Amino acid sequence: MMANEQTNYTHSVSLALTAHRKAERQASQHRQTAKYRQVYNNVLARSAVDFYLQIIGIQTNWEESESNDKMWRSLLNISDLVAVDLGRIECIPIVTSLDYIEIPPEVIGERIAYVFVELESSLREGNIIGFMPEILRDRVYLEELVSLDDFPIYLDKFRQMRVTNIINFNRKIVTETNTKIIYLTQWLQKSFIAGEDNSWIPELESAFRRVREISPSIVTQSSEVLQQFLLNEINTCRSTNSLLEYSQRLHKISPRHPQVIASLITIIETAVEETVKWNAALLLGEIDPQHFLRAICCFKIVSIGDCTLRLRLAIRQDPNDNYIILIGAYPVDSDRCLASNLQLEVFNELDNLTILDRDTNKGYLQVQIDGSKQEQFSVKMILREWEIKEYFII
Repeated sequence: MMANEQTNYTHSVSLALTAHRKAERQASQHRQTAKYRQVYNNVLARSAVDFYLQIIGIQTNWEESESNDKMWRSLLNISDLVAVDLGRIECIPIVTSLDYIEIPPEVIGERIAYVFVELESSLREGNIIGFMPEILRDRVYLEELVSLDDFPIYLDKFRQMRVTNIINFNRKIVTETNTKIIYLTQWLQKSFIAGEDNSWIPELESAFRRVREISPSIVTQSSEVLQQFLLNEINTCRSTNSLLEYSQRLHKISPRHPQVIASLITIIETAVEETVKWNAALLLGEIDPQHFLRAICCFKIVSIGDCTLRLRLAIRQDPNDNYIILIGAYPVDSDRCLASNLQLEVFNELDNLTILDRDTNKGYLQVQIDGSKQEQFSVKMILREWEIKEYFII
């Protein structure tokens, strides 16, 4: 079994005992023989790609892969591996002598790349035979694969393109003379249009914190059974963290389910942790953009001195008609750090300093304020002799 002659470079990986232990641990959680084999092969393919990526200097995050989640493994045929600062790579095992591979519909168009791993019959070795940058159909012929020697080049270009696209939103230094006033409640009252408010754009990537609780056994691939299981857990769990986790899962298989909306409202009204409230409000904003408890988060890329950063602002309304605003400064990607002497300050309408954060050791700056409609405030970023100031009205 071979890819076409143009695929002139492959990489063989010895599948050590550690890889087989991982495969056995995940596969044994599924009773059906076919599912057991599918999961076992998927884990071996992921292990081979994980080893190869680290050889070429790409950091991976095995634990954040969706295929580590027992529920989704039982429901879907997924074999993803997270490449840090890049995205999810699908690792596709080849265990037949056919000249084509059937692609699971759930991963089509959802990955930054697809890597193909030929598993030998003894499962002692995986041969990475090529990749595809994109797949939009359910069948791929091996002769179509791109040579593996182009893969590091592709990933490097992908990373550069990703960072450049973010930074290019706004390279100029914003000064007080050309900063317009942003009306935050307008973000909540209408569909936000990218670029409408001086380069502020919606934060579309998920900010939801993963709750690492061990899920109860799910041995069926039926979405109806899974949905009923999640509904039962939602109705009986007492932890707002768990309620958020199960609500996110239910929304994924049954978008805009009314029980999800009800649960998110409960979390916003009762949760103690502000992070949990924000996560629930942001998800509510995606599901029901008109709900008064929803949140919206936007960001802009700004440059101050020799530092380029992501300035992020989120707003939500609490049950008492007050507004909560979360303001933060973050690196444009995790390979970068904020300047150690960067400072984030918030001023009230009288231009009096109300709160600040200058502890960049945690990797970001972040403050939270509250206020009433029509209340004014400003946000200042200071770095040595440079400063940026943004003006807002709630």
